[in-house]
Amino acid sequence: MKDKLYADFTCDFETGMQALSDAVGVVSNTNQGRIDSEDRLIDWGVDWDLTDERYMIRFTSVEWHKKYPMTFLTEVAALCDEELTKRYKEYENAGVAWFGQYIVAEMLFKLAEENDFRVLLNSTIPQIRDITIADDKTNRTMSIRISVRKMGNDTGKDQLIDVNNILKNIRDQIIEIRGEPSKEHIDAILALIRNRQNA
Repeated sequence: MKDKLYADFTCDFETGMQALSDAVGVVSNTNQGRIDSEDRLIDWGVDWDLTDERYMIRFTSVEWHKKYPMTFLTEVAALCDEELTKRYKEYENAGVAWFGQYIVAEMLFKLAEENDFRVLLNSTIPQIRDITIADDKTNRTMSIRISVRKMGNDTGKDQLIDVNNILKNIRDQIIEIRGEPSKEHIDAILALIRNRQNA
């Protein structure tokens, strides 16, 4: 943390503890956040689930423009293939599910850097793009659904939503607040990798 926090425990322990908990929660939650720039605010969240026994990760963002009375809702859901799902479950069973989620998210971010995820909005109807992409190095595939819609006052103009940039900003913020993994987590990850290499 760059800034110092002074929590007063002298009068009321519970109040001081709540202040400390609230402050730590703001900087340590990698499942949701806010990106504040000169012309817009982006509130985002991430969730994950098993769909038809395949691992799915989903990023949702709400983009508030400061100069225009418009809001954009974007959802990017990525469905993993069987091999990626198997790898995630291995990390989950080893007690480091967060690392499995990290690997899947990084693959999505990498694909976003290499492909055009921009979406043109020319009406209030949600625009949906379905993309299946394979990683050339690993031959793993990911089925991606991008859904974007605009809300608020109609300006009479089309909008081009740069989903690539939204994902990049979310990734940068996650990296900033994740922090270093514990020694126990590192040991569990290394043990899992060694077991896989010896199998």
